[in-house]
Amino acid sequence: MRNSQSALGSSGMWNWTCSVFSAITAASSLASGSLHIPS
Repeated sequence: MRNSQSALGSSGMWNWTCSVFSAITAASSLASGSLHIPS
């Protein structure tokens, strides 16, 4: 039981890390894209 909880917890943490990383990547690519647009 303890092992399955631990596996589930690390899986959730990995998903959270991936979500944060993709959000940061999207935000930075959006920011660099808007910086390249002449105003």
